[in-house]
Amino acid sequence: MANRFTFKNLNLKEDNLGIQRTRLSFGSKYILSIIKEPNKTYYEIGALVNNKLTELPGITADGDTVKTGLSPDDINNVILKMQTISASYPKEENV
Repeated sequence: MANRFTFKNLNLKEDNLGIQRTRLSFGSKYILSIIKEPNKTYYEIGALVNNKLTELPGITADGDTVKTGLSPDDINNVILKMQTISASYPKEENV
């Protein structure tokens, strides 16, 4: 069995605005976008289903497509949930 994919495996890339970001695809249907804005100590995630930002039960709150205030441990839990929902191992996209 493959090792569990965790926050430590992420390759966050910084854009010209100083935002660190990456995306994980879970099969062909689910994507998890992870960002950290400059001067913030927490991360934000957005869940995409079929390339559309959407609320996803257990990942984001009802009526919300983005979840903020996340620690690396929180991100680990979200990755595990997305892996369970999708039944797919995450693959980091080149952003």
